[in-house]
Amino acid sequence: MKIQDIIDKFVYASFALALSTVCFYILSILILMLAPEGDEIQLFGIIIDATLTLGLLYLYWSSGQTQQEQADALSDQAAALSAQAESLSDQASFQEKQTSLLDSQSEIQRDQKEILSLNQKPNLVVDKLRPYSEPSSQFKLKISNIGTGPASNIRVKITPHTKSDDMILKPHTEDVTLDESELDWYQADDNYLHPKQSNIFIISPSVLVKKEYGHGNDRFSPWAFELISQKLHEVSGIGVYSFSIGLEYQGVDGSNYSTEVVQFIVPIKGRTSLETAIKMGATKAQIENSPNPPDIQVRHVQMDPDTAVREEEW
Repeated sequence: MKIQDIIDKFVYASFALALSTVCFYILSILILMLAPEGDEIQLFGIIIDATLTLGLLYLYWSSGQTQQEQADALSDQAAALSAQAESLSDQASFQEKQTSLLDSQSEIQRDQKEILSLNQKPNLVVDKLRPYSEPSSQFKLKISNIGTGPASNIRVKITPHTKSDDMILKPHTEDVTLDESELDWYQADDNYLHPKQSNIFIISPSVLVKKEYGHGNDRFSPWAFELISQKLHEVSGIGVYSFSIGLEYQGVDGSNYSTEVVQFIVPIKGRTSLETAIKMGATKAQIENSPNPPDIQVRHVQMDPDTAVREEEW
């Protein structure tokens, strides 16, 4: 109900009360003037009863009007709440559609990133691998990128597979080193390959070793192949050593890739040169796929640790 309606009702009620009071006084004067003597009190009672009746009727009528207006106000309020609820529902529906749109956009972005990753995916393979012992036991690898994207942060991982009670051996990962003697130009980044690019790299087949004998450093440190072979044979009595070579690298989108190149199983006797071990040993694939696999333990017995292996040309 508006304030103006309340003011109007108050004015109407005041006017009606004033009019009733005036009429009451006028009737009272007329009764005193015209009523027979002795009947004034009875007429006053009749007038008062009539006035009260009219007042009650007016109150009933006013109360009915007020209730009707309250009902109308409640109805209007209910309609307003319904409209508000509908508006909230529409807003929730809009937000749901907006969320769905954002999810679709995120999915499209993921698909685009996946497509970009597929179109920019490196793939490294080792075309050639050769050991040599000067100035220390190392491998030369010819690595080619046959993928569609550049490969960066190229690293080699040497994983030992031989167990010893006297030494704990763990994988060792390090950056590859570009063999600049094989290059006719300068390359700023040693461990980077463009698509369809090949280079020759140098790696050391070192693994991390923690000594469990004597007095020494109890932390892991990288050991060269000759030292590992000497300690495994002389201290632990092991005549066959197995290790694998793997590559780890990154794509242009930061994705990490890894691949195992080869696993060697080689005989060792004392301080064994890498070339001798590789020549007298075999790869795991050769042993598993050959109808007459070589017995590496027998080759350990037959081998001469002082044998020198001539470097073969590529």
